[in-house]
Amino acid sequence: MESQAPPREILLPAPSLTALRLALRRETGAVAATHALNAAGFAAGSALFPALRKELGGNPSELPAPGFWDGMTRFFHKRGWGRISHQRIHPALGRVSSPDWAEADPDGGDLHPSCAYSAGLLAGLLSRVADAPMAAVEVACRSQGDAECVFLFGSEKAVQLLYGRLLDGTPLSEALDQL
Repeated sequence: MESQAPPREILLPAPSLTALRLALRRETGAVAATHALNAAGFAAGSALFPALRKELGGNPSELPAPGFWDGMTRFFHKRGWGRISHQRIHPALGRVSSPDWAEADPDGGDLHPSCAYSAGLLAGLLSRVADAPMAAVEVACRSQGDAECVFLFGSEKAVQLLYGRLLDGTPLSEALDQL
């Protein structure tokens, strides 16, 4: 029986993600580009699970939360994505933030958060960790001038409810209170 090797990882310059996002926006429009990048990121996050498992020395879901998040921080930093921090902000949602996230383009001048690939990547990876569907949404982004990129994650239902409220113009703190 053939053993399944972890997927091969490659190193790309971070600006290639910005170039990809801009090219997709030109060719397909902003919404379609966001959906495509998010789906591709989800697939990549799912494929990264064996590497995370190896990095953590076992099943990530069996680790206590502080150990898991310390491992996630090392995992992303080692691969050049940036430094992350985590906090629980609601019983149904967690927050991951980074002051130096690789997908962000601080000179981009975007009007909206633009790290859709990363949101998908986090959702895909965390879905594998939780062995349940997870979603992530970026609510602050260095590409739009924020000090850090901030992703909120949780069950698909919780993130969809939150995102719907944000799209309706509800401030984040109120949207969290309404969940």
